[in-house]
Amino acid sequence: MRNVDRSLPIALFICVLAIAAQASAFSAGISSNSFGSLGCNTCHSGGSTPRVKLTGPTTVAPDSTSEYTLRIQVTGSQTKGGLNVAATDGTLAVGGSAANGTRTIDGANGLTEITHAGAKTSSGGFVTFSFLWTAPSVPTSITMTGWGNAVDGDATSAGDKAAFAALTVAVGAAPPPSVCDAAPLAGCRQPTAAGASTFQLKNNDLDNKDALAWTWNKGAATALSDFGDPVNGTTSYTLCIYDESAGVPNAVMTLTAPPGGECSGKPCWAAKTKGFLYKDNSLTNDGLRQLQVTAGAAGKARIVVKGKGERLPLPVPVGLSLFDQDTAVIVQLVTSDGMCWEADFSAPAKRNDSQQFNDKSD
Repeated sequence: MRNVDRSLPIALFICVLAIAAQASAFSAGISSNSFGSLGCNTCHSGGSTPRVKLTGPTTVAPDSTSEYTLRIQVTGSQTKGGLNVAATDGTLAVGGSAANGTRTIDGANGLTEITHAGAKTSSGGFVTFSFLWTAPSVPTSITMTGWGNAVDGDATSAGDKAAFAALTVAVGAAPPPSVCDAAPLAGCRQPTAAGASTFQLKNNDLDNKDALAWTWNKGAATALSDFGDPVNGTTSYTLCIYDESAGVPNAVMTLTAPPGGECSGKPCWAAKTKGFLYKDNSLTNDGLRQLQVTAGAAGKARIVVKGKGERLPLPVPVGLSLFDQDTAVIVQLVTSDGMCWEADFSAPAKRNDSQQFNDKSD
């Protein structure tokens, strides 16, 4: 989010605590006042260090409510976890797709926190919690920091271990309405050959290594004028990604490249002989790094979209996968002028797990 006031930092502390009967551990959670700079490791020790990842929107509007997820990759006998969430600003609430086992608790500075109501058992090697956070009404840049503790549930604080994760969120002016409709647009241009489009999404343990790549090769005939004018005009581009569940599509990712503007001190857009190129190494807009559209006759048109880093609006995983893909993942590039290009990826994918989706189009 551009032009944000960074004078109001926020820290969000997330700590997963084991079930234990002794005074140093709590089966129903504690507030962040009860641990120091070591987080959950203040009390818990002796286990293997887990991988912990905090995910959710990294650009939000003031007063908006968003879902965030803390995922702990557990190992060996460390198969359970709990939750504590504290925020120095905004409002926390129980909710989201993995909110079971959470509750509210009075925390620091009179603010409500979220903790666990009891141990939560891992599924597929992960303990996953979700919660809701409502942004403050003042534009700012906030930091979320997370402690995740993988525990063995043996009623002691031994054999457990915590790890740290962080996420930066920009709170700014309300973004323009998304051009992604609730359902995919009809009549979009498709590749002229099976397997000509590829889509890869990586959900790395390090958020700055998250990555997206969509290529649309051997495309249907597209004239240069179909691309509008993103350099000097008002044409914006949005990548809309839909995930079908039981055949019903849901928009789960939206990445927008606005017209004009500067990226790292240079124009974001450049006109090419047969199309346009958007390039932003600072990843300002939804993590978009490159968007290139090339006109051509049938089988010659081409589109490449690449994204990277913390600002990629990754979808909330569906079970152990990034997408449900029942029966397809649908990727569309849509302009504000109403033009669109599409590729469909029907199940099964080459790979679809919690860390990566990789497939070729129908």
